[in-house]
Amino acid sequence: MPDRQAIQVPGLRTIGPNSQAVTDLMLPGKDGISLATELLARSSRLKVILISGYTEHGLPDPTSLKEATFLSKPFSRHELIERVASLLDEAQSGT
Repeated sequence: MPDRQAIQVPGLRTIGPNSQAVTDLMLPGKDGISLATELLARSSRLKVILISGYTEHGLPDPTSLKEATFLSKPFSRHELIERVASLLDEAQSGT
């Protein structure tokens, strides 16, 4: 199995009002909250979904980033679609 690397987004230029990012809390070399914080620094309009199957102590607290929502693994495709749709509704209503 090939070694996976964290995705870098230095070319990210435009984050529109309906843009979303989905990231795991556990990434190689970085945690998802740090990545989300970096992306949110580029645009506060970005909606972030943090995901994780881990609930162990020592992991970053997903509720510490108030701009993000958390989805616990395992989740169904339907649950993810509902969460994305909810964030899109929020973006369109300006909340």
